Amino acid sequence: MGPTGAGKSYFINSVLNHPSMPVGSDLDSCTTELGFGCIEDIQNYPNLTNRRIVLIDTPGFDSPDLDDKEMLEKIITWLKQSQRKGAEIGGVIYLHDITKDRFSGTARQNLRLFQDMCRDDALKNVVLVTTKWSRKSKDSEKYQLQLEGKHWKTLIDKGAKVHRFDQGSTSAWAAIDMIICAWDSKGAFQTSSETKIKPPKILRNRLEGFFHSKRWWAF
Repeated sequence: MGPTGAGKSYFINSVLNHPSMPVGSDLDSCTTELGFGCIEDIQNYPNLTNRRIVLIDTPGFDSPDLDDKEMLEKIITWLKQSQRKGAEIGGVIYLHDITKDRFSGTARQNLRLFQDMCRDDALKNVVLVTTKWSRKSKDSEKYQLQLEGKHWKTLIDKGAKVHRFDQGSTSAWAAIDMIICAWDSKGAFQTSSETKIKPPKILRNRLEGFFHSKRWWAF
């Protein structure tokens, strides 16, 4: 999750080591619907034996093509439906572009909406990731410290972790590893009425095939 242009699709492609998600070259979002990437045959993680990992690519809450409330409804609806099918929500990765050297109103709104979706006791399953370090400016290090010491401080104090995504599969997997190592069955999203959004009654299952053979684990 994260603002438009933070590099969410690129991050997932790096985890998968394959260009599965469309990636934009400008400020416009290429992601207007929920997208999914699946990892099979997970090794080196005994707690994920006989599971698959499903990575969910979400549009930014500030997407020009989708209202924030509509986007939130899509996410919550999908999570509720998935949990009824036996999925467990492993955690959340929240991305932020380090080249944006000001914490704008849009960034603030994205973070607020994200915080509204997360329970305090599940923040240990959250990783806050800064992206685009290859384009860093002289102020990027200072901005990173500002994020950690001010804007993200409450989340970090409650257990969220921080990671710098330096591009490539190894760096992307380092963020995934943080969630897997901290994971338990509680999950990170609160999908109850506390979100104050009533999902639509008619739902469409976009991952029906994923439920037929293995249990799966999503974030």
